[in-house]
Amino acid sequence: MHSTNLRDAFIAVAPDCPATEGTAPRQTARPSTAWRLFSLIHERPYQLTSDDALFTVYADKNDIPRRERAAARKAFFARPQACLRASELGKRYGWGIHHDGEARVALHGVETAEYQELARGTRLGSDGRPVTVKRAFRSGRGNTGETMHAGVLVPAIAEAARRLRARAVAIIDVGHPAGPNLRIDQVFVRYTSGQSLGDPSSAIQESCTLRGEGLLPDLALPDVVARVGIERDRLASLPDAVARIPSGAAPVVTTTWALSSFPVEARQRFLRLLREAAADRALAWVSAEGVGVAPAIPTLGDRPASGHSIVGVATFDRGAERAEAIGRCWSRGRRLEWLADGS
Repeated sequence: MHSTNLRDAFIAVAPDCPATEGTAPRQTARPSTAWRLFSLIHERPYQLTSDDALFTVYADKNDIPRRERAAARKAFFARPQACLRASELGKRYGWGIHHDGEARVALHGVETAEYQELARGTRLGSDGRPVTVKRAFRSGRGNTGETMHAGVLVPAIAEAARRLRARAVAIIDVGHPAGPNLRIDQVFVRYTSGQSLGDPSSAIQESCTLRGEGLLPDLALPDVVARVGIERDRLASLPDAVARIPSGAAPVVTTTWALSSFPVEARQRFLRLLREAAADRALAWVSAEGVGVAPAIPTLGDRPASGHSIVGVATFDRGAERAEAIGRCWSRGRRLEWLADGS
């Protein structure tokens, strides 16, 4: 008999999970496997094992009568079954899954202190040793828009906040409304220069190659107090999104390889909307786009389609604008050349 049960283990969310908090799957007329699994575990924490939950979902979905379930369970686990690391709960909906010493499971949202403690591996299991931490599997959808760009975005947002003299920011991401850019503050990034940014105990860690002679500024990312995602076809909502940001936080609009899908006219419209949104308050725009794609961001004399992208920061404050190319990056942010001098 095969089994998916684990003991004293924690399945953290996938590296490309887009959720910033644990979210219930949407209930539909024909319930999805994710919704069935969520409902079962969420309503009965630490009462069911992984095997219990997975088989119950299978049996309910296939309308197996109660009197036949014992035999059906034996047949089900006669073959290897995908474990909870393959579940959409950790790949898409922001739930970590804890298995206790008796293999019983419970869900913990990625935003909770309980999740962070378990994901760091500091929680002790029933044997007195730290729980084993595994990752949910990546979605494997091949959508580059869902890639984490922390190596570029963390220092760029910190630099934008410095220019706005902001102690707290709100991230408004255009193009990836539920993507990882919105939880960039939850990432620890280690650079080949020996520098690092973020919390070393974070469950989400990345590495980035730093090219050239420039070193990153000694800046910490401010508190992120709000997160807003805007679809590509909802650009007109940008000024309203900025207006709803709390007055104590600086709005930072981010685009990462999103504008290349816009016609040139739409890119200019995006710039006009930024200016409109800044009529009554200061804001910043942080971009990582191909050479010449981001309007108003200098190209450093580089040619379009030259194999790298430009990292830009533009600030807008009641008619005053400053746009600067603060770096170059390659491989969607895996390699970075930092150019800003902190002035």
